Amino acid sequence: SWQYRSIHWDLFGFVLAAVSWLAPRNRLVWGASLAVTLVATCMLSYDVVLRCLITERPPIKNLYDTFLFIAATGSILGLVVELMMPRRIALAAAPFVGALLVMFGRMFEVTKGEDTMDPLVAVLDSNFWLATHVTSINLGYSAALFAAVLALGWLWIRVLRIATPSEPMAKALVRMVYGVTAFSLTFSVFGTILGGVWANDSWGRFWGWDPKENGALLICLSQVAMLHAHMCGLVRDLGQIVWAAATGMVVV
Repeated sequence: SWQYRSIHWDLFGFVLAAVSWLAPRNRLVWGASLAVTLVATCMLSYDVVLRCLITERPPIKNLYDTFLFIAATGSILGLVVELMMPRRIALAAAPFVGALLVMFGRMFEVTKGEDTMDPLVAVLDSNFWLATHVTSINLGYSAALFAAVLALGWLWIRVLRIATPSEPMAKALVRMVYGVTAFSLTFSVFGTILGGVWANDSWGRFWGWDPKENGALLICLSQVAMLHAHMCGLVRDLGQIVWAAATGMVVV
């Protein structure tokens, strides 16, 4: 399948990104890694689109779809970040996230042994809410997870003593984490609000304090608090990085 092929292209893209670290001035290797990762992302995106056409539904209908959607959008976000800030960091993170999540999705498919395009239960049978609430909130989750991966990258370069907090690479990672988190917060809040409207439409109440609603609220509050604390100087680079990584655990 296209998603299976995308894993191999993503791994190839990651290897090329690693090679580009050894030759930071070689634009050819950088461009090759970008192109290969783009090919992998297009393959995965095509697979997601095919599933939408077959089921006549928006991209996310169950947990298996969630893996594929977050893998595709996470890879796209990584490529955009790399084009905006070409530091070869997001370039490596994008194929890594894509390949890892597709592998998780395939493992989940084998473990469950169920039809991944089975009919929806009655409460989810709404293309409008699947296309608005579910898609927007998962875009927020995807960006939050990518911010967490970037944050872990910052921690690794500190543990391995590749760069000090004051060096350009570390500073670039902090700016990436901040920007991606702000992007994530926009869709997380919007998606959470739409979820409340859907709940009111289906069950007659906007908020019921169930685990999913509480989890969505925790993500929004964590991101708002992190961005506010960084803007006010209450936390510096290390505090923001650790906070973003912890928010990634909340998303998971």
